[in-house]
Parts: sequence; structure tokens; C-alpha cells
Amino acid sequence: MLKEKLIEITTNIATSFGATVTINFSCSFPPTFNHRQETQLSYDVAKKVLGEERVALLTEPGMASEDFSYYLEKIPGSYFWMGIGPKEYHPHHSRYEFNDAIIPIAAEILAQVAIDYLNQN
Repeated sequence: MLKEKLIEITTNIATSFGATVTINFSCSFPPTFNHRQETQLSYDVAKKVLGEERVALLTEPGMASEDFSYYLEKIPGSYFWMGIGPKEYHPHHSRYEFNDAIIPIAAEILAQVAIDYLNQN
């Protein structure tokens, strides 16, 4: 509906001024699909590092767009979100302030994922 409305409105505006308009749409990123085994590994590591009560497995798809999807098309992997604590603003908001305290926790999880992966393989 958004595409149709955009074409309709811009065409009408252009026509009213005796002009024409051309609109090209492109999808910038493919969907991000996690691989089952790698997601299970990340989930298990996060529970080990953070405790089971602090980890949630999302079961419904989200609408976020992410260029990491290009990696997952080529190599099995898992894209996961890290909680950042209470947030006043969304991470893409100009007033968002990154919670630096999460960096060592995220690094520990990523390092442990690599260690456990290498030990399994």
C-alpha cells in the first residue's frame, strides 16, 4: 500500500505541474534467517554466561532490516540481540546513549560461542 500511495501522490503532484515522475523501488537487504544449530549454540552460551532467567529466545519473526543477512546467506550463523538495559530512546534515535557496560558481556558471549563451536567441531 505504501508503494501504491507514494506512486499515486507523486504522480498527481507531478501531473499538476506538467511533469512526470519515475520511482524505482529496491529492497536493500534480504531477510535475515538464522541457522538452527548456530542459534542453539548462541542461546546455550548466553544462558551459561548470563543465567537462564536473563535470556529469551524469540520465536516470532521481527521486521528489522540487517545487512548481516548477506553473511547468513553464505555461512551458517546466528544473529542475536543484546539487551542494553533501560532505554529512553531507540538505538537509532539521535539522543540514544549506548550502554558501554554491555561491551564486556557481549565480548564474553561471542568469545564463548567461538570456543564452544571450535570444541564441537
